[in-house]
Amino acid sequence: MSAGFDALAAAESLTGAGIEDAHAKAIAATVRDSRADLATGKDVRAVKEEIHAVTDRLGAVLRAEIAGSEGRMQAMFYRALWIQTGAIVGTIIAAAGVIAAVVA
Repeated sequence: MSAGFDALAAAESLTGAGIEDAHAKAIAATVRDSRADLATGKDVRAVKEEIHAVTDRLGAVLRAEIAGSEGRMQAMFYRALWIQTGAIVGTIIAAAGVIAAVVA
């Protein structure tokens, strides 16, 4: 982890490079102030933890929704199977009736 920004040292370095004292101090203060809004490692870790918490909650919701969908799909499948079975049995009974009428 890097140390904090030393505005005084930066201003002295700029003055030593030939920049006027007032300008050097203004530049150093601007750099110092701009660094105040930078995210720290702690900020990044907090955001990462929040993202993990949200994705965990979302995963739980999705798993519950999928489980519910599986149950509904299974019920629809069995209903369709019963309807098809009824149609097949009905067709067999009707065909048997036709055969019995023809034979008799």
